Amino acid sequence: MGKIGIKIAVICLFCLTAVCLVSATDYVDPVCNMSGKIDANTSFASFNHTIYYFCSPMCKEEFEKNPEKFLDIDKNTTAVDPVCKMNVDIATANVTTTFEGTTYYFCKTMCKDQFEADPLKYIGTIDPVCGMNVDADTSVSSDYNGSTYYFCSEACKQAFDADPDKYLK
Repeated sequence: MGKIGIKIAVICLFCLTAVCLVSATDYVDPVCNMSGKIDANTSFASFNHTIYYFCSPMCKEEFEKNPEKFLDIDKNTTAVDPVCKMNVDIATANVTTTFEGTTYYFCKTMCKDQFEADPLKYIGTIDPVCGMNVDADTSVSSDYNGSTYYFCSEACKQAFDADPDKYLK
């Protein structure tokens, strides 16, 4: 029984040490690019022997569907197809459309056709901070300049509320 007690104490000491060490560490969520401090409630996932941290379980879930989509992406040269959420290289994109003054990039003509049939279905329910598709009926929202914007999490809503124009470019 003494050995079991020692193992438990070592494990508990390790856990306490690990929590203390990571609680002061910063992270950047690879899905929405929000930063935060790692604590015991921070969502995380491992990919290619690296641990990634997330602002919400929804960002973690989105990452786990396709981790490569969110890693090493230059936001100035890529766009997210609003229909299928694939990353599209802006420089080589040959399927685009413009709606209300904004150019949208698509991975293929089928996505463009779906978008053009009902653009608000896709852009009306995309979180402007992280690009995730959200359900307008159940997500948090903010009103800005006469429009309502929907978010996957309270963290994305707070980032938007702090600087809406940053996310509406």
